[in-house]
Order: sequence, then C-alpha cells, then structure tokens
Amino acid sequence: MTPEALETLLAGVPSGRLDLPVAALDPSAAAYLGRFLPAGRLALTGCVRAEAANPVTVTGTGSPGPFERAEVTLRFTLTGDVVSRVEVIVRPGSDWSLADTFPPLRGTLLDTLRFSGAVLRLDTDLIAESADPPDPTATPLAFEGDLLVRPGMELVGLLFPGESHPLSGEVTMTSLAPPEITPATPLVPSVALYGPADAGLDLGLFTLTTLRYGLFGLPELNYNTLDHQVRGALVIAAGIPVSAGSMTGLTEDHKITIDARLASWSEELVLTADFSGLGPLTLADIAGLVGLETLPVPFGIDPGAGITLGAVTLAVDPTAANPVDYLTMTLYTEADWVVIPGLLTLQQIDLTVRVVSPGPSAQVSVLVSGLFGIGADGTLELVADSTTRRIGGGLRADDPPLRIREVYRHFTGDEPDHVPDLTVTRFQAGAVVPSATVPASFDGEIVLDGVWRITEQVTVTQVGFDLLHDPTGTTFHARAGLLLGGVAVMVRAGYDPDPGRRWEFAGETGPGEEIPIGRLFADLADRFGGLALPAPLAESVVDNLAAEVSTGAGRLFLTGRTRFPVDGTDVALTLAVDTARRSVAGTLDLAVPVQGGTFHPTLELHFAQDPTARRLAASYRHLPADPVPDLKALVGALSPTAAAHVPEGIRLDLRQALFALSGNGTRTGYLFGVEVAATLDLGRLPVVGDHLRRTTMGVDPLRLLAATTALPAAEAAALAALLPAGFALPAGDLAAGFTVDATLLLGPFTQALAVPVGGPPGVAPAPATGAPAPVRTGDDATWLTVQRSFGPLHISRVGLAWRQSPGQEARIALLLDASVTVAGLTLSLSGLAIGVSATNPLSMPTFDLAGIGLAYDTVPLRIGGALRKDMIEYEGVRYPAYSGGLSVRTPTFSVGAMGAYVQLPAGPSLFAYAYLNGLHAGPPALSLRGLAGGFGYNRRFIAPAIDQVAGFPLVADAITGPPPGTTLADELRILADYLPPSVGDYFLALGLRVNSFEMVDAFLLVAAAFGHRFELDVLGMATVVLPAPDAGAGPVSPVAQIQLAIRATLVPDDGYLAVEAQLTRASYLLAPDCHLTGGFAFATWFTGEHAGDFALTAGGYHPQFPVPAHYPTVPRLGFAWQVTKQFSISGAGYFALTPTTLMAGGRVTALWQDDSLRAGFDASMDFLISWQPYHYEASLHVSIGVSYTFSLFGTHTLSVQVGTDVQLWGPDFGGTAAIDLGIVTMRISFGSAGGAKPEPVSWDRFRDTLLPPRDRVLGLSVRADTHRAAPDAAAEDLGIVDPATLVVSTTSAIPASGAVRGTREREVALPTGGGRTAFGVGPADLAPGAVTAVHRIVVTHEGLPVEDRFDYTPVRQGLPFALWGGRLAPQVTDPALVEDLVTGYELRPRPPSPARAVRVDRSALTADTPLYTREVITLAPPPRRPVVPDGPAARASTIRTAMADPGVAATRSAVAAALLPSAVLDTAGFDTTQFHAIPQVAAHV
Repeated sequence: MTPEALETLLAGVPSGRLDLPVAALDPSAAAYLGRFLPAGRLALTGCVRAEAANPVTVTGTGSPGPFERAEVTLRFTLTGDVVSRVEVIVRPGSDWSLADTFPPLRGTLLDTLRFSGAVLRLDTDLIAESADPPDPTATPLAFEGDLLVRPGMELVGLLFPGESHPLSGEVTMTSLAPPEITPATPLVPSVALYGPADAGLDLGLFTLTTLRYGLFGLPELNYNTLDHQVRGALVIAAGIPVSAGSMTGLTEDHKITIDARLASWSEELVLTADFSGLGPLTLADIAGLVGLETLPVPFGIDPGAGITLGAVTLAVDPTAANPVDYLTMTLYTEADWVVIPGLLTLQQIDLTVRVVSPGPSAQVSVLVSGLFGIGADGTLELVADSTTRRIGGGLRADDPPLRIREVYRHFTGDEPDHVPDLTVTRFQAGAVVPSATVPASFDGEIVLDGVWRITEQVTVTQVGFDLLHDPTGTTFHARAGLLLGGVAVMVRAGYDPDPGRRWEFAGETGPGEEIPIGRLFADLADRFGGLALPAPLAESVVDNLAAEVSTGAGRLFLTGRTRFPVDGTDVALTLAVDTARRSVAGTLDLAVPVQGGTFHPTLELHFAQDPTARRLAASYRHLPADPVPDLKALVGALSPTAAAHVPEGIRLDLRQALFALSGNGTRTGYLFGVEVAATLDLGRLPVVGDHLRRTTMGVDPLRLLAATTALPAAEAAALAALLPAGFALPAGDLAAGFTVDATLLLGPFTQALAVPVGGPPGVAPAPATGAPAPVRTGDDATWLTVQRSFGPLHISRVGLAWRQSPGQEARIALLLDASVTVAGLTLSLSGLAIGVSATNPLSMPTFDLAGIGLAYDTVPLRIGGALRKDMIEYEGVRYPAYSGGLSVRTPTFSVGAMGAYVQLPAGPSLFAYAYLNGLHAGPPALSLRGLAGGFGYNRRFIAPAIDQVAGFPLVADAITGPPPGTTLADELRILADYLPPSVGDYFLALGLRVNSFEMVDAFLLVAAAFGHRFELDVLGMATVVLPAPDAGAGPVSPVAQIQLAIRATLVPDDGYLAVEAQLTRASYLLAPDCHLTGGFAFATWFTGEHAGDFALTAGGYHPQFPVPAHYPTVPRLGFAWQVTKQFSISGAGYFALTPTTLMAGGRVTALWQDDSLRAGFDASMDFLISWQPYHYEASLHVSIGVSYTFSLFGTHTLSVQVGTDVQLWGPDFGGTAAIDLGIVTMRISFGSAGGAKPEPVSWDRFRDTLLPPRDRVLGLSVRADTHRAAPDAAAEDLGIVDPATLVVSTTSAIPASGAVRGTREREVALPTGGGRTAFGVGPADLAPGAVTAVHRIVVTHEGLPVEDRFDYTPVRQGLPFALWGGRLAPQVTDPALVEDLVTGYELRPRPPSPARAVRVDRSALTADTPLYTREVITLAPPPRRPVVPDGPAARASTIRTAMADPGVAATRSAVAAALLPSAVLDTAGFDTTQFHAIPQVAAHV
C-alpha cells in the first residue's frame, strides 16, 4: 500500500470517523486481520490522528464489531513508499470480557474473566514468526493484562496470592472442519493465557514445587452438526520431588509431574500423577508414601514382591488444615487368587486403594481386580469389592473371539451340541466371594454375534444367554430377538431335554410397539404358508405382540392386542395365530359400565373362511355370575351408531349375545343382538288362558337386535353361518335400527315376528311357507292374522309389540285379539297382552287388556258397550287411563253414558256424562225430549270451536247419536282433547233437549268450569224443519231446514265474553241443493291485553279489513243454489261493527252455462262507515256478460259484457261511476269532490260524545289484605288499610302524554315504563304528538304532601285506534287498538326506614334490692277489674279519659325518659281514630 492509498483510506479521520476495509491492505495483512474482523472492516468513531508523520497513528473508539467501545489505536509504519507494518492495539475497559470480542467464548470459564490494563495487539510483523514459511492464517493476536481475582475465583487466589495476576498469551482463529465442507464453518478462537509460575504448596503428604496455571479455550467440532464449540479450562500443574533413598531400591532423585484441569471455578481440585517411573516398590514403601503405617490387602491375598505404583489421584482443598481430602492409587502385582475352586481363579491381581483423610485417622478401602480366562482365548476383567464381597466385570477388549460353546462347556462340563456356535461379543459377569455364611455364586449376562435358526422357519437374532451358577448347579437361559413383520419380539427360553420341547421361547413386544397386521401376516405366510389374513382386520395394527416358539414341536404361536375400529370406536381385540393348525382366532374385550363398576365381557371372534369376505361374527354366553348390563351401554361399547337406536334403560337377563360386521368395500354395517332369558306363555293370560294350556302357546326365543344398516337375507344368512352352535339370526331381511324379534308358537304352528321399533307401517314379506304376511302398524307392533279357534275362543290375530312411554319403563308384549261367544253374547278382547319388563330383569311378567267390547243384538233390544285402556300424557308423563261407555236402545227410548278415569300423583282425574232420549213431557209448544248431565273432577273443560259443535260427542250423543262410522272408542279419543286431566280444575254440565210443534228441535248444554279460573260455556244445536214431519200424511219433502250451532263463552279472569252461532252444512232453503251458510259472533274484552276492544259481526268483515287474530271469524251469510244443471245462483252478505268502523256489504251472482253459451250476472256492494266525525264510503259493482264459443277453422269466442263500478262517499254526498261497454269505458263524477276529507269535531264535542261523563273520566281504587271504611265516610275517604299490601290504582279514560306527582310548584316527573306517550285524537284531526295530557297525582296527609312515600308503576293498555290513533278518516287497514298507552298508575307505600337503635345502660334496668329471694317465683293472678261496657264508642271514651289523666301522663313520661332520654312524648295529641280496631280495656288504664 502506498502512502497516497493510505491517505485515501484515512480521508474521514478529520471528521472523527474511520472505516477501514481490510481488503484494501496488502493480501498478507488482509488475510491476517480479516480472521479477527468478521465483517471485513475496522470502524472507529471519535478519531484523532497523531502529529507524527511516521508511523501514521489514529486513535478512536471501536464501533459495532469485535472491539466495540474499546480504545483502538491503528498504526501504519512507512518504509519508503510502502506501508510495511500495520498494528492494531486495543485497550478495552475494566468490564470487558473475552467473550465480548470472541462470542463463541460466552458461557465458558473464560467469559468470567475480568482484567486490568488488558491490551490486545494485532501486528503484521508477527506473521513472519508464525511459521516457516509464514502463514497469516496461523498468526495469533497477542494478549497481556492483569487478571482480577474476583469472588468465586478463590482457588487461584489461594494458590497464588494477590488481587491480580499478570497474564499473557495469544488468541488464534481456527477451524477444525474439513476444508471440503461447504459452506465453510465460522472461525472460532483458540485461547492460551499463562499466569504466574514457580509457586509452591505444602500438601502434608507431598510438597508441590514449580506450581503454575494457565487459562485455555479449546475448540471442538461436533461432527453430527458440523458446529464448533469452545470449552474453557483452568489447568494447574506442579512437580512432586522424590529423593533417592527415600524408598527401598530408589537410587536417584525423581520429579513426578502432577496436574489438574477444571472447566469451572466451582469444580473440586483433583490432581493426578503417575508414579510408575519409580520402579518396583514394597507395600511398606507405598504405605509410607501416603502416610500409612501398613497397607491392608483383602481376602487374604499375598501380593508378593515387585509391586508397581501407578496412577495417584489427590483431591485437594487448599483452605483445609489437611489439604488432601482423599487420594486413590493403583498397585500392579503378579499374584493369582482362587475365588471359587475349580471354577473361578483371578490372575495378575491389581489393587486399587482409596485413602480418605490421610493421616492417623485415615479410612482405607481396597478393590481387587484381576483376569479370568475362559476357553482358548477368552479373558474377563473382574473387580472385587472387599466391603460387599461382590465381583463384577466384563470381557476384555481386543482379545481373540470367545465362543458360547466354550463358555457352556467351561461352566457345565457338558457337550454344547444344542447351543448355537456363535461368538461372544459381551460377557458381563458377577460373582459372590464365599464366606462362612454365604455360599459362592457366579452369574453372567452374555451377548452373542450372529443368527440362531431355532426351527426350519424361525430364526432369532440379538442372541444372548443368562448364566447362573450356585450350589444347586449351573443353568443357561437363552434370550433373543424374534423378527416378525419387521418388529423384534424379545423372547427368552429355557432348555428341556424332552424331544417334544427342547428350547421353548416366549416373549412379547410390550405395549406401544405397533405392527401393521398386514405386514405381520405377509411374513407368516412366507414362512409357513396356508395362513390368510381375515379381510376385516386388514387395516389393523397389533401391539403387545406375544410369541411362543418350541424347537421340539416346531410350532409358533402368536397373540396380540389391537384396537379394532368398529363404528368409529376402537375396541380391544385379542388375536391368536397358531401356525401348526394354520388357524386365526380372537376375542373382543369390552368395557361396559354397570352399577358398582365396569363389566368386561369377552366375545369369541369367528372369521369367514374366505379371506376376501369382509364379515366377521362374535359370540358371548352370559354366565349366572355375570352382572346384567344396560343394553344401550353394552351395544355402545361396540357400535355407538347401533346403540343410538336402542332405547334408554333396557336391562334384561341375557342368555347370550352376538355381534356381526358386514362390509361391501364402501360401507360397513354392524349388528348387535341379545337373546333374552324370558318366554311369553299365552297360557297364563286372564280370561282365555284356560283354553290355551293344552298345547305350546307363546314365543321362544325372544331377541333384541340393533343394526346400523339393513342387511339382505343372503348377507344375514352368511353371518349366521359364522356363529357357533346355539346362536342364530332371524331368517329374512334385517331392518336397520332397533328390532324386537321372536318366534311365535301356536301349537304346531310357528312363525317369526319382528318389530322394527320406530319403523314405518307396512306389510312384511310373506314367509316361504305360504302363511299370511305379518303387518307392521305405526305403534311399534307387528300383527299376524291367524284366524284359529280353540273351543269358544277364537283368535283373530297375534302381535308382538315394543311399549315405551316417556317416564315409563319399556316392555316387550305379546298381543292377542280374541273373542268369546256364548248364547248370542259376544265378549271381544282387544289388546290382550302378556309383557315382560325390558328394564328390570327380576320383575315378573305382567298381563294387560287394552279393551273389552260387549255386543248383544236381538230384537227389540240392542246393547253395545266398550271399556278401553289407553295412555294419557299429563305434564310430560304418561299414565294408564280407562274410559268406556254403554248404550241401550229400544224402539221407544235410548239411554247412554260415557266416562274416563286416570290416577294422577295428585289424585284421581275423571269425568262422567249421561244422556236420556225418548221423553215426552210438557206442552207441544215446548216439549222436553231429553236430559243430559255430567261432571269432571281434576278435568278441564275446553269448549270446541263453533264449527266442531255439531260433532262434539257431548252434544251429538244427546241428539242423534254419534255420526255414522264413529265408534264409541272414536268418541272417547275425541273427548280426550276437550276434557284433558288438569289437577285443580272441575266442571259441571247440564243439558236439555226440547221440541216445539215438531218443527224446532233444540239441545242446549251449559258447562261451568271452575278451579284455577271460572269459565261458563253454552253449547247447543237447534234444527228447524218446515213443514213439520207428519207421520199420518206420509213423506213430505221439507222446503227449508235450518240447523244452527251455538257457542257462548264467558271468562271473567280473561275479561272475555263471546257469543257465536253458525249454520251447519245441513241447512238449506227450498231444496237441499240450495245450501245456506253464515255465522254470527259477538265478542268483547273488558280486561287484559285487549281490554276495551269488541267485535260484532254477522257474515264476516269488509274484504279489505285486516281481521285481528283475536277477533272471531264466521262465514258469510249466504246461499248457494244449483237450480238446474245449467243454472246456478249464489249470494252472500255481511255486517260488522268494531271500535273503529261499521261495515256491511253483499254480493249476488247468477250463471247460466249450456255447452257453448255462457251468460252471467254479478252485483256487489260494500259499505264502510265511521262516526265522530260522521263519514261513509261505499262501492257498488254490477256486471252482465254473455259469451258464445264456436268452431270454424279453429275455436273462436264471441263475448259481450256491460258493467258499472260506482264509488260513493259523504258527507257531502259525492261519487264516481265507471260504465264499461266492453269496447269503451265512460267515467262520470257527481256531487262533492272525490273523497272530501270529513270535518273534524271540536274537543268539547269529542269529550261530550265519545268520553265517559266527567265524573267518571278519572278513577281511584284501593287493594289491600284488610280494608275498612266507616259506614258514614265520605266518598273520598279510603278507610283504614294494611300498608304492607296496600295498592292504590289511578285510572283515566284519556291516555297520558306524561305524568307527574305533586302540585305544579313541586311536581316530579314519573316514569312511563316504556309506554306510548305520543297519541292523537282522530275525530279532532289531531296527529300523534299533538296532544298533551298530563296525569297528575297528588297525595297529602293532614294537609302535607307525602307523594315521596310511594313507588309508582305505570299501567298500560290498548285504547281504540278510532279515538286515539290520530287519523280523521278511518281506513279498513287501521289496527283496532293503539297499544301500550299510559292510562294510570299503581301506588305502593315505600318500606319504612330502619329505626335507629337506642342503647339503654344495663344498670338503669337493675333494681337496687332483689325483688325476689326465693328460688321459686309464684305468680299470683292480677286482681279482677271491671270491664267497661262494650262498643267502639265506649272503648274510645275510656281510653281518651285515661290518657288525659295527669297521673297517667306523668307515669308514661317518666318511663319514656328512662328508656329514651332524647325522645319527646306528647300524649295530648293521642286520637283513637288511629286504631285499626279499638281494643277492649279495663275501667282504668
């Protein structure tokens, strides 16, 4: 580098910065400096250049890099025109660490060093000294400085006194990685720092001379990761002088080197030296060297002469009085030791001596080691512990190979023909040195190299033997690794000379070692052939594989566990493979929760012979001692999907269970079945059982099945073929879901019955025998028509059913429909059943009868009756209910009754109803023809809708009887909806049937329901026939028949009253083809949500009126008459009145149609009328049309139509008319302008005509538990009430836009609770928000305001929209009410504030002298006092007189002053009117 180039590099120095790229220097200097500057440049800040021209010197502070924050001097020496020398001198601060400059040293011992006056020097002149030839990459960085002895570094402080030690040395950047490795690994520092030398240390046993230490950073390469790491080390070294003549045979001086290496300051100082250079010594010499008088040798061994002392180790603590904590040394001898005669002799005995606390109290222990020869070349290195008398060791390395047969022959003396001829690679031996109480023994763990073929198909690797010799003899046990499916099974074996046994290996992989079962079977098939993997197991993985191999039998037997996937659940499966039998078997191990723990049933697996068939079956026989599990839990342990079909709570005594799996490659189905240890015997049935006991009648077996998918008959048969004897599946197709299956036995007749629970109704496939096909009904039952007779008993059908209701136990029932006929009387039995519990295996069978029918039909008497059992639901629980009826009919009268009963937890619930027809009492104008009556207990009466009254059994039976085709059972089912159980509800019903002149026939039923609420219902039917039938005149066709259904309801609690009437379909006029329709209804609501609303209608409402949901709906008043085949005429009309409008209208239509000619007439009118202000609107429509259709080159229609539409309004009267002539329409206006807005009324007129009288606009009422007012009290006097339950209610006919309490001077706004405060006055044309009405509440007591003593709750209700909706002209789409208007408040007294506690000093209540000295106090009755004459006035006078007495007043004041010193008591203002009830008092108070 030239001076000019140098100046260019130093151009930034005047500004205080220097950035020197190393590459700008000459190559040798760049290669040298670049190893210590990883960034390839040296950057300085705060630079100052010295004035001297040569060398050029720049001093600054190192910026980020190896010399950061250190003072750096950069010196360039010029020789001629060349920079001949570059120096970098670094002086870091006192807190600097070597790791700051060399990061790989972080965390090492070198990182803990701190220095004073440290100087790091890079000098290119050192390159020439580095090597020959010079090597810049090997040139070091020179270091010098004083090491500060800091806390934790006491070791060097003790060995070398002083607070700092001068250190010097060097750092070289190096790499240990091979040069061909790319990318190159980063350079790491190699550090060598040397401290003081020539110190001395007296250890008592020895004196150390030339003591010195050094600090080193030693790079290492991790060949796995190719990363460097640097290990720090403190090395301490010294010499031990040994003078000639100090030991026997020692003729010259020796200096033994001793040293120690420490990786941290906290390590123990352990010095090691080698004394073998002293030559042969005696035990006495060695003992004296370590400060002992003698050196004991254990086990009575004589080491002889010529002992060599080897390595000596000393643990040194320089701070202790005895610096040597302990020492160890090794002694080499040529002696032999016979441990076990004839078996174990150790040669070339060595002694390892450990001396703790050398000196007079030294503790000495000795280990004996030696060599044990086996076979031709085998040698074991063994060590004996004199304390435990145990010997241990292993095979010596680098000796010729030892064969296992040599070992066997040495220890047994037998020929080793059955032992493999393999090489021993490891022999870990142990022995016990015999004593008087402990016999000798020898054991060995032997590892061999090679493969052992134990059978023709099986070889083992990792072979080893366990050797044991004791007084009973010598044994060898083999161990090896058996490779199956790529996984090693560790097996062990003992030897039996029996030819059928020999070596018998057994072992397992243990849990967690997984083997794909396909790989395992592929291995077995290659070795043995004839073994195939069942298809369902193809994807399984086996763990805990156990193997047994017998070299005598040549048999391999495997067992293993796998998690077999079944329906998303892994089930424990144990697999067993026998290569001798070429068989595969297994078990499924389930875990089923049962009461008190977990039940673990085991199912035997059965695989298909065809290895490609994806099916298997499993069977289980239930033992008497096994618990009875819940069926859902049992099925769920295998298939959650199948378990989802099983109802809850089924627990049946099992005989056996089965599981089957069937797959077609895309879908897998699962089937679980149990056979129940129960039979259903028809011979035990009531009534008919005696006729069935002579033969076998019932079902056996009884099975429950759960399947995830339907199985066709062929697949079900294939699965059944896998099952062992005694197990079976139903023949035919198997349905998905839960199925109850049984075999029906009726003497010689047998038939399978299956009930798919929850399945759809339908007909099952007919059996192959030609028997009738079973029929499945929708109530989980399957019926089979049998039509068989047994004497007077005839069985029409037999059924199997599953019965389960919410809250009730599930049952399996055998059903029977049968009848018994004797002498014309037929007793029919419906639902005769025998059932077993599906939830309680210990319960007895139950017998049931769903209904009994009675029939007797012999002129003139007809008797019919029925009693049925059903289930009725109440509050989510189903209960058995009984209902029935009986009717007796003759040509002159009929009588009947019906009723129902159910027992609820709260008591019985029942109703009864009876009717009598055939009476003739009273004049023809009003003749009594029938009576009816009934009652209900814990039953609610629900009146039918108006269109259901005609068919309501309580009405229909009292008139004409049930409709055709309706049975008594049908009527009872209908009544279940109208008369449901309801605890606490009751009703009474009374009905009369009357007739007037044979023209009017009417029935009226009055029902009063009470209990939770009172309701009065009136139901009726009235029929008018004109002319009246005349039996003497022969049949006459009536010209009119009017039949009217009537319904009236009053519900005071709901504030609801409604009256309805409606023509039935039997009504006509002139001819039966002229049907009459229509209805009438009136409803009003006086409390509740719709209070103030009403509706009156005949025939319905305006077509555009949106009928509120709570309004009654009735059909149009009208008629429809098909006069002839061609001509028909119809008409309809309506009238309705609501709070908003009055509406009316009608329509008439006539139509003639005869083939191609069609003519029609249509006219309609609709009115809408409102009041205050009075306004009406009307629409009128009339049209006449004729059309004719003919065919001429196609079909054509000629039509003519004339019509008019008229719109009217008023006042003032006006309207428009549109006349449609088909081809032109003319529009005409007349009267006032179209739809003129009505004139609004004034507020005074609105108030006077549409609001209540002024004295009734506002209202005030009181509610309380007790309430008393004086008979002569003023109207505004509310009397005396209980404040705890007091509620004062204010009401207003005018809604409030706001509310306050108090007078105007002190008013406080009241909350409206979210109520609507914006409303209008429609008749006055005031829009919502334009009306202000303040609801003001003022409460005073004795003239003072007390409003703040009450809480205020707004009362909200709906008011007519016509009044308060704000619309002047009503619309049909207007709502009936304006909801949530504030119409009043409820006032409730606030609870009084808690009284202030007053404390009375105890001494004030203590008497000065004892009042009683006796232990027993006798209470004498007080003297009798005369009582004043009774009566409130007399009592009040007596009390006032006593209170005014000065003596009484003084006494009361004294008592009050003693108890309440600060209280002011004024009895002068006492008034008896404040008493709720004036008490009776004595003559003097």
